[in-house]
Amino acid sequence: MTNPTQKKLKIAKEISKQLEGIVNGTMLGGSMQYGQNYSVTEKSDVDMVVVININKINLINSLKYFKGRIPAHVEKMFKNKKINSFWVTKNVGGVEVNNFFYETKDYTDFCLLKGMGLKEYISTQPKNTQKSLGFTGEVLEFNRNVRGLREGGYLYEKPIWVNGKFWGGAPKIDFMYPLKILYEKDKFFTNLDEKVWKAFTEQLVKEQGKNVNLSKASILHSNWIYQNRQEKLPSKMIKYIKDRTKKELKKYLEKI
Repeated sequence: MTNPTQKKLKIAKEISKQLEGIVNGTMLGGSMQYGQNYSVTEKSDVDMVVVININKINLINSLKYFKGRIPAHVEKMFKNKKINSFWVTKNVGGVEVNNFFYETKDYTDFCLLKGMGLKEYISTQPKNTQKSLGFTGEVLEFNRNVRGLREGGYLYEKPIWVNGKFWGGAPKIDFMYPLKILYEKDKFFTNLDEKVWKAFTEQLVKEQGKNVNLSKASILHSNWIYQNRQEKLPSKMIKYIKDRTKKELKKYLEKI
């Protein structure tokens, strides 16, 4: 039988190849990031993060894979900064592939816990609220401000904070794990990774203090998979997050 991970990785690489030279970077998210050859099954979908500048978005619909898949009103909203993220979903050989497009600056700011948050487009109606987790594992819930569009589809929002607290959701959650980069221009994701971890660590100390007890509050505690579906998360990923947190925390505390 075909290895599910390898089958899906081949699809992702083929899609990413078409985007090279147009986008700032593409990488894997979801189970294809944290669970390759572990929790990825034949039924698993593929989540791809695509970061692009506004002035390049008009080139996407001309690519073979994406041809005609981005509605004109969505492209227009992205160009006019009415949204800074949207999805493109397509079935490839029986595999659902979700391409999450993000505008470069707003994506970067969101992952660095700055800016005004994300305004996203989706073709199907999302839930009005979203639940995520904070550093202590507490459930944080926020209103997405869902709005239907006359042209079709829906807009919704993701804030930077929930009641002034960090919450561990997408797309910043991707930086908790070792990055599975498919393509990057000028080391886009690689350079951002260190800055994101610094931002996470600063916020952890801000909320929990310099003497934070990592057994009770940590970056790992804010991970939804770890708290709710831990059997899906390889032990090496848990170890990576714990070790990286200790390393970044030590480095940060030595500087303040």
